[in-house]
Amino acid sequence: MLGRVRLVICTILLVLFVLPAQAAQRDGLSLRVDCGGFSAFGGTLTLDRDNTGSGREAFQISAVDGDGNVLYAGPIESFLVGGAVDFPLGYRITYTTAAVSNPITVSIISVEGNGLRAQTVYTTKGRCAGLPTVEEVIPLVTTSPSLPLNTVPSLSNNAPTMVAGEPGVLIVNTAFLNLRSGDGPEYTLVGRVAGGARLIPLGRNADFTWWYVQAGDVVGWVLGELVIARGNFLGVPLVEPAGVIGLPRFLVYSTTNLLTLPDANSAPVCELAGNLEYEATAQNAGASFFFINGVCTDGTTAEGWIPAELGALRNPGSLVLPLK
Repeated sequence: MLGRVRLVICTILLVLFVLPAQAAQRDGLSLRVDCGGFSAFGGTLTLDRDNTGSGREAFQISAVDGDGNVLYAGPIESFLVGGAVDFPLGYRITYTTAAVSNPITVSIISVEGNGLRAQTVYTTKGRCAGLPTVEEVIPLVTTSPSLPLNTVPSLSNNAPTMVAGEPGVLIVNTAFLNLRSGDGPEYTLVGRVAGGARLIPLGRNADFTWWYVQAGDVVGWVLGELVIARGNFLGVPLVEPAGVIGLPRFLVYSTTNLLTLPDANSAPVCELAGNLEYEATAQNAGASFFFINGVCTDGTTAEGWIPAELGALRNPGSLVLPLK
């Protein structure tokens, strides 16, 4: 197929090193999708993994509509590892089947083989006027594990090589930004990134107010108001969060006693360190005391009461605390 449309294969000298496992790398490749097919606006693919066992990388170009109908499935092509496949301006493929719904997705896949899994090298989307749109939803997307209370997360980031081939990135536009297990402040904390970090968009919520992102080894949700979008986001799907709602917690202002009863004169259970949060599980009738799971200054865990005036209740999930 590529030979018939006169794609130029630029081969270079190969040195016998261990070949990397990542799929072909794109350099400026841009495909534009329309109702009848897709066209190239320049760019190349540099082939860098042997998925054939013969020193060649094999890949396939395909197009599907919103209902999953295959509009085009090109032959599997293979070229020498270390070479580059040029997509010249004007290169065009016409669909073999008409689209019936949006979005239309065109993908270049480095195929499975030689012990390597299939990998998406490039994907882009387009829409055809007059066709219905099928909203893409990835169900129940999970994130990195929730962090324990009072944990200061280490800063995560993506190496430049991780974001180099991404069609779009999100740049953190605040000093520090929390990653959460779901699309709202009520969800638990899973990580943190610093200002200027470039995040890989993996998904978004329905109204584009939160993005599901990757930062190094951490995957979570970030508030859209605090990032700057740069690039092409047509391929970013709608995903359904499966986060953990944070339990109510009580911030103790300073070192104080955990009490056996909701009474300031009751016997102490142990001493609690200040400026820390503790899980709150109940309250008394007037909400003047909260029952918490505490960690005593001697390292033991205990349950007991603490006066509301000695701290602040944080309940971003608006969960109801039972009476005790």
